[in-house]
Amino acid sequence: MASEEQRKEQTRSESYKIKTVSFFDREVPIILQNDNGPCPLLAI
Repeated sequence: MASEEQRKEQTRSESYKIKTVSFFDREVPIILQNDNGPCPLLAI
């Protein structure tokens, strides 16, 4: 069983920017890739 310290090391916090674009006369938020990181769709 992993200790609490090992579990803390395994948890990662990722944050992504959101950009709003106009799409078919609607304002739609899209999630952006962070600095050469993983694809946001794979990260969610």
